[in-house]
Amino acid sequence: MRIKTMEKVLAKKFNEFLESIKDEKVKALVKDNTIITGGCFVSLWMNEEVNDFDLYFRNQETVVAVAAYYVAMRGGPIKEGFEVLSDNDGRVSVYIKSSGVLGPPEDKEKRPKFYPVYFTSNSVTLSDKIQLITRFYGSPEDIHKNYDFIHCINYWDSKTGKVTMTIEAMDAMVNKVLIYQGSKYPICSIIRTRKFIQRGWKINAGQYLKMCMQVNDFDLTDIEVLKDQLVGVDSAYFNHLIDLVEQARDEGKAIDNIRIIDIIDEVFD
Repeated sequence: MRIKTMEKVLAKKFNEFLESIKDEKVKALVKDNTIITGGCFVSLWMNEEVNDFDLYFRNQETVVAVAAYYVAMRGGPIKEGFEVLSDNDGRVSVYIKSSGVLGPPEDKEKRPKFYPVYFTSNSVTLSDKIQLITRFYGSPEDIHKNYDFIHCINYWDSKTGKVTMTIEAMDAMVNKVLIYQGSKYPICSIIRTRKFIQRGWKINAGQYLKMCMQVNDFDLTDIEVLKDQLVGVDSAYFNHLIDLVEQARDEGKAIDNIRIIDIIDEVFD
């Protein structure tokens, strides 16, 4: 797909989403501060169906406003349990005290388009292929510091309506080659390679070595480090794994490699 066509497709999707927002303040923030980036560009470039569109925001104000808007849309007791946490690195975690992770409503027939169907501390998943990333915000350059593979750093900007793509990213997409550019979350990156390989992508041993060298910097027996490293891997298995490790810790058991490996076998067998 040509870049001009991509811009039309992305603008159409974004405008449909924007018009669904009833709160004018939230709508104005989203209109001026949204960046679409990530895997959707591979699908568009290859003329394949897009699984979902990842929307990031330029500032914390927009992140908080958007998250609160969709929490309120779901209604019920979660409104009182809604909290936004920010760490020293400026990362944002949207926490819902009553449930932590909130799944889809039962009655799918009555929900409108772009309805919040799933909440985690990292994102709000809407119906109609929209995912709102709440964990990170900033300029495209800031956001892409958290991205692992070079083909993912293309983006569309709501301010300009333009797509920005790099030669390196396009080359990786055309050849279906995974090039690791470094990430704060190398474990997530290693796990993510599985889905690309299943789709016919290639990766050489050097890229795995780069990821392993970064993993070596982390103490994965520290539950907070392990939890942080699994950010972006929104899997029920990993959520359950973290729950079991925390339970073992709260019971006073030593958390070491052997215990964590045993828990991994319990969860994934």
